[in-house]
Amino acid sequence: MFSDDDEFPMIDIDTASFAYARLQRTREEVPTGYDDAALEAFAARATGWSHDGRRRLIFMIDGAKIRAPAAALALQERLR
Repeated sequence: MFSDDDEFPMIDIDTASFAYARLQRTREEVPTGYDDAALEAFAARATGWSHDGRRRLIFMIDGAKIRAPAAALALQERLR
């Protein structure tokens, strides 16, 4: 599980045959929810998960919820 949250520490623990990420710090003032550097870092981490054969489940939740769809699409583009 990987968590990105303002209140709790960032945790990256391999506990299952899949990777589960909760990205919770989208910002309304950023059109894609996260800036380019953050999206690139998440994409690099998720690419690493796929290299070890794990299925990736990534949720954009909390933060500026209105930006969650744009954040998910921006991350998906980087993962192609």
